[in-house]
Amino acid sequence: MQATRGKNFSRQATPAILDYRYENCNFSQAEPGTRIFPGRDAPRVFIECNLVNAIPPPGSTLVRCNTSQVVFREEDGTEEVSLNERVVEIKKYRRRILGRLDPKTLKLVERERTVQADPPEGSRDAVLKRLASEKQRALDGAAAKDSEASELIDAREVER
Repeated sequence: MQATRGKNFSRQATPAILDYRYENCNFSQAEPGTRIFPGRDAPRVFIECNLVNAIPPPGSTLVRCNTSQVVFREEDGTEEVSLNERVVEIKKYRRRILGRLDPKTLKLVERERTVQADPPEGSRDAVLKRLASEKQRALDGAAAKDSEASELIDAREVER
């Protein structure tokens, strides 16, 4: 049987290539529970495909596929950082892993868990967090240099 291999259909609900067998293809979606092939419920075969957040047609066969269902970026409170003698508030984010699809039943299994996530790239919060981190590294470096200088002065005084 002919198969579509190695194609990226990420964020496409209906892939550009309609086939019944896919190998090493990416069908990942931005939001959990996104149906792929909507309105085309013919079962398909997915072998070693990335099906993150994708729900394949009922009756499909899944072999060694990544079927994780994940909320990639969700606000999780705020954090205060000091920048140029001002305290600014930035948003904290988390990634919520809802579970994975059982390859036989296509039902969600496993418990939910959360992990830290970075603010969206280029956002105000990401820039502020990076600047605060750079400032802290510079302060830590200056403190280390001051400490080294103090040790040298102390060593010279002991030598006298």
